[in-house]
Amino acid sequence: MNRAWLVVLLAIVLVSAGVSRAADAPGAGKIILTAEQSTGGLLVTFADKSNGVALDKSLGEGGKNDVAMEWKPAEPLAAGWWRGSVEFGPKEGDDRGWVNYHLGFMLDSGLKPQVNLMSNFHPADKGPYRFDFWIYISAPAGKVRLQPVYDELWRYKRTWPITKVTLEHVDSAAPALDEPVTLDLPVQADGTVALPPGLPGGVWSLRAAMSKDGSVTIIGEDGKEVHAPFSFDRWRRPANICFYMASPLRKMAFKTPALFKNVVIEHTVVRPSKEPPVPGTLIETLNPAKTLSAVLEMIGANLAGDPPTFPNFPGGKKIAVVTTWDDGAPVDLRCAEVLAKHGFHPSFFMNQNSQAMHMLDKLEALGAEIGSHALHHPTLHALPPEMAAEECIGMRKILETQLKHPVVSMAYPNGYTPAFDTEGDYALRAVRAAGHWSGRTTATAAETIDSIVDASAEPLAFKTDGFFGNTKDLLRQWEETKKKDGAIFHVWGHSWQIGKTDEQWKTFEDFMATFANNPDAWYATQGDLFYWAWARKNVKFVIAEKSAEKVIIRINRPWVHPYLAARVPLALKMPAGVTKVIWQGKEIALVDGRVELEWAGK
Repeated sequence: MNRAWLVVLLAIVLVSAGVSRAADAPGAGKIILTAEQSTGGLLVTFADKSNGVALDKSLGEGGKNDVAMEWKPAEPLAAGWWRGSVEFGPKEGDDRGWVNYHLGFMLDSGLKPQVNLMSNFHPADKGPYRFDFWIYISAPAGKVRLQPVYDELWRYKRTWPITKVTLEHVDSAAPALDEPVTLDLPVQADGTVALPPGLPGGVWSLRAAMSKDGSVTIIGEDGKEVHAPFSFDRWRRPANICFYMASPLRKMAFKTPALFKNVVIEHTVVRPSKEPPVPGTLIETLNPAKTLSAVLEMIGANLAGDPPTFPNFPGGKKIAVVTTWDDGAPVDLRCAEVLAKHGFHPSFFMNQNSQAMHMLDKLEALGAEIGSHALHHPTLHALPPEMAAEECIGMRKILETQLKHPVVSMAYPNGYTPAFDTEGDYALRAVRAAGHWSGRTTATAAETIDSIVDASAEPLAFKTDGFFGNTKDLLRQWEETKKKDGAIFHVWGHSWQIGKTDEQWKTFEDFMATFANNPDAWYATQGDLFYWAWARKNVKFVIAEKSAEKVIIRINRPWVHPYLAARVPLALKMPAGVTKVIWQGKEIALVDGRVELEWAGK
């Protein structure tokens, strides 16, 4: 037999051996999936004639919402660890707009574990562009899927085209801190979860198909524990739990009256900031240890000796109207001008690099408030505790340095989600560390003055359901709000959403005019609303002297920065029979049984 025949025979033996091993482990090994093999996406051709697959806005037309790029391997992918990579085509500009990577990589198994590209992938300036990850499935997966993470995919026209997906089945994993990991794991009958070894510390989240509220405890290699509650949102959808572990994960256990079979846990990549902390100090806004006192005299006939009370809102108004605008766009000024024309006092929330940072004085001159939207517009619950705190503290320092007065309002970038470490909810703790008085989130709910004055209320999780884009809902909510004493009507959005043409801006003005000039409404900034709520909870009345003709009240409150106290008068409702009011030695106007006290303090 000559050498050529020997080579052929050896090749046959090797191929046969490979086929035999594949048969022993179906769905394992290394799998390469190309753009051409996918279904459901848009095939695109690059300048070098190679192909990629993307999701285009046109794919969602005709009511089709479940759009994705899919691959169906010849054999279901085996349970266990998979090392994966997604390769992208070149960053080529086209007339379809900016391409993005708002995608999740999902294996169609169990709870459909997904690795989020958007929160984990930071493309290099130059190719090759590649996203590496780990994923663990507890049951075989019949499909591989790349799908939108958020509906706003369609605003960005098209996803970044994918050229190839590679998956390799491995016996064990050792992910690094900068590698995303997602696992779909079984939950034992006693609520414990057998975690594979080698899971890194850092930022994690979990979700499960729960049917009743419960709690979870996670223990790290250092023995420290994180305890987190989990519950449902207003639509009875299970909430995601976000947590941070300083050491690798060791144990996880659930406690709930209705145990579920599986849980998905996801590790988020966090890249340390290269920027030093913002220098400077925060302006003091409140000193509970320092009490201010002043004297109020109520004069009249047949007085019962009762102290004054608080109306729902200053001026005896029935409802409050608040508008807030995020991101700091160049058209913020035009937005403020339109709103000021109709009597609104909007709040605008800025990031460090917001394009409206140069016009803060002009916005304030129109009666607007400036608030923080964190340094870099991060999702706070996707950061470690110390980074989340610096995002909030640093931005407030920058704004106060420029404005020369306290900045007390915050709007959460991407909304507020609790995030837990060994000390509790560190997302709230970050906003509190920055000294903010309120934090607005986009969780769907309607607040009232009673709900934010309530002793159990959390001012750093101020909820709103008034998104500017939902015009029909806002009109309905407005009709409902006008009928309720103490209700808060809130419109939030981004000024760049209003439009580019004069016609679109005229439509915006006409729409906002619907809510303007209501005699029962107090038009307030977010900061004004929460100062008023704070005053209602913290201003105390002490009766110093009383008779049928005169009642002398000593009013006490903690020290507040004069800038804040001067923005909102202390509005009070007088008891029956009062005909004259003396405030700090001077008679003040009594209108419809109410007074407004100017009390900025020093």
